[in-house]
Amino acid sequence: MDKINVIREVRELKTHLSYSKNIGFFFGAGTSCALNIPNVEQLTFGIESKLKGDHLANFKLVKTDLETNITTRM
Repeated sequence: MDKINVIREVRELKTHLSYSKNIGFFFGAGTSCALNIPNVEQLTFGIESKLKGDHLANFKLVKTDLETNITTRM
């Protein structure tokens, strides 16, 4: 697969957008992962791995409560 020419793509997008009056974007689940941006699960794990002591204990309490409430409501 050919690498995307980022400069060409941005210029083409700029040209298209300059002539458009109504623009909308729809991004679905997984868009952030495709762009190498951490998703909620990765961010949660990263935060939890950095916490210590009372902060970690409180984080786990909130996380457990959220997991319990989410699963019981569905």
